[in-house]
This record gives sequence, C-alpha cells and structure tokens, in this order.
Amino acid sequence: MVLVLILLSLVTIISVLLYLKFSRILYLAKAFKGPPSLPLFGHGLHFIGRQSHEYLLNLTNYLQTYGNTVKVWIGPELNILTIDIKFIEAVLGTTELIDKSSMYKTMVPWLNEGLLVSGGTKWFKRRRIITPAFHFKILEQFIEIFDQESIKMVEKLRTQIDKDSFDLYFYVNTCTLDVICGKY
Repeated sequence: MVLVLILLSLVTIISVLLYLKFSRILYLAKAFKGPPSLPLFGHGLHFIGRQSHEYLLNLTNYLQTYGNTVKVWIGPELNILTIDIKFIEAVLGTTELIDKSSMYKTMVPWLNEGLLVSGGTKWFKRRRIITPAFHFKILEQFIEIFDQESIKMVEKLRTQIDKDSFDLYFYVNTCTLDVICGKY
C-alpha cells in the first residue's frame, strides 16, 4: 500500500512539473489547428518507420486539411508548419525569434554551423555580414542565371523520376556551383 502511494505521488509530482513546464506552450498551441495528437508522442507515430518523402506527404495533407498554418507535435516539441507568407514574414522579420529549433541540428552534418543552422549571437553576426550581398538590386543581375540553372537541375531531376531513391544532395550542389560560377 505504501509503494502504491509513493508511485501515485511520484506520478502526480511529475505530471504537475510537466504541466508547469509546458503550460505556456500548450496555451500558445491552442491558437493553431492541427490533427489530433497523442500525449507524449504527439504526431510522432505518423512519421515513425516512414520514408522521407512520406513525411512531406503527411505534412502536405495536414496543410490541405487544416489550413495554411498547422501545429505538429513531435514528442513534446511543438512545431509550427506554415505556407502563409505574412506569417513567415512576421517570424523572419523579428530579432526576438532567432534561436533555432533542435530539429536544425539534423542539418549540421550537411551544412555545418552556417547561417541557416546557427542561432543567437553567432547567427546575428553572420547575418549582418552577409545581408548586403542579398539586396534585391544585387540579386536582380543574377535572375537569368538562377532561372537557367534551375531549369537545368529540373531536367536532370526528371531523369530520376522512375527511381525509388537518389542523391538529391548531388543535384543541389551541382546547381549551386553552376549558379555561383555562372557568367553575368
């Protein structure tokens, strides 16, 4: 009987601590629509054992079903998926939201700790250095090259349609290098 009371007390304490930790996130999550989720697992079971292209199909289905901005719980982590340009502009336009999600860590082996993956002060310093290079007036002179090289990449990708899988990294890198080395 004492063991049952101790276990019940531990479960209660843990539940209260988890609620206190996640109450703000749970409150904010109510503002977004999304598919029903399971406690602790969230929508994680929708993705376990799936191919990477099936992740995108699931996420696309969520957007089609629940609107332009959807909440997706991966375990206890809230993720907001959006295709709403105004929402994206508001998030990217603030300096308060520059810390990256833990999901960005999955890109570190591919991108190292570059501008996309880094956060906080490291991101802010790098962004300030690189921002002038991406001013619209500077990029306008490269639109033709972007267009030509992206068409070439799409044509190369079309040759891969019938395959079960292929290395997209190769095609993206090749296109990137072709854009950088393009004549202007």
